[in-house]
Amino acid sequence: MASNIPENLKVNFWRKKGGRILNELTGVSHRFSSTQIWAPKQDIIVGWTPKAGCTVVKRHVYDFLGLWDDVEKTGKWVQFYSHLYIRKHLIIPALHWKKVKWRIKFVRNPYHRFVSSYTYAMGFPNMVSGITEDLNCNLHDISFEMFTDWVEQSQRKKGWNKIDSHIRPQYHREEERFPYNRIIHIEQMQEEMEALAREGGPKFNFTEEFRNSWHHRKRAKSDVDAVWKRPFKQIRKPEGLPDYPQFYTPELRARVAHLFRDDFEKYGYAKQA
Repeated sequence: MASNIPENLKVNFWRKKGGRILNELTGVSHRFSSTQIWAPKQDIIVGWTPKAGCTVVKRHVYDFLGLWDDVEKTGKWVQFYSHLYIRKHLIIPALHWKKVKWRIKFVRNPYHRFVSSYTYAMGFPNMVSGITEDLNCNLHDISFEMFTDWVEQSQRKKGWNKIDSHIRPQYHREEERFPYNRIIHIEQMQEEMEALAREGGPKFNFTEEFRNSWHHRKRAKSDVDAVWKRPFKQIRKPEGLPDYPQFYTPELRARVAHLFRDDFEKYGYAKQA
């Protein structure tokens, strides 16, 4: 089941030209194939999305595959090792997808994820190139409401493909042709992973790390009023950021539900009024 992708193309995997060539070779967008951890011997595919627990998922999947020593040998973050692994085990869905027993994807509540995208962007301005010029202000003067405005306008003008993957929807159109047979919602991870194991699926063990992760643990209610319209510099506190529901008004919930409607519909998340 190994991929017959020439090594020189794998090296160019993350480059623009290499991406176009790989689109043709794999028959799918490289943005889809590059987010699949395919383990032929274990008969699994694990799909992931940035800001949906991807770092924890990848760390424990590679540990499950017995590759953690290899991860540490790179001397790099697990994301770097993941690039190397996916290049080496590049999946061609038309040939491999339906033959794999367990096709699993980890997803996150879109309301929560979009707040995470906002706070992440405030620390990594390269992922929102042009936002300060478009909004005519400094980065940390941007509120969640302004960030939502900017994402909506950028999506209308450029389309999702021109927006950073830490913001783009989790659902990919290629999932229509190549569906997963198990969706794991990280908010119900323990129950859903236990059910998967009872059915003979892989026994990943990262519920505790998710529970303790500052990205995913429940936060205390902030005493900051109108969080959604406050500049980031005003809501960032030594004790942490406000819990995600405080970022929303009914109008913002409706706008985010529309932006990420596929995530809500395809992965079974409820829209809130």
